[in-house]
Amino acid sequence: MNDGYQGGITTGGRWGCGFSLLVGIPVGMFLMLANTLGDCEPGAECHHFWTGAVLPTVILAAAVGFGIRFVVNRSIRRRHESDD
Repeated sequence: MNDGYQGGITTGGRWGCGFSLLVGIPVGMFLMLANTLGDCEPGAECHHFWTGAVLPTVILAAAVGFGIRFVVNRSIRRRHESDD
């Protein structure tokens, strides 16, 4: 019963996930390091882990991942359309 369903993630999804890891890990490490450097004033909170490191990393990695996914899937779709 092979009806053409291949299951799983698309090729663009695989590429997008890979590129988001390649961009997200170094950026996250850099932002975490930059967030921990420096002195704070006494009694003031200045090291904001979630808004200073995690949130920008997640936003950037998601944008890169979805962007690469869109471009790869669109180019594959256009190639298949031109073959017909």
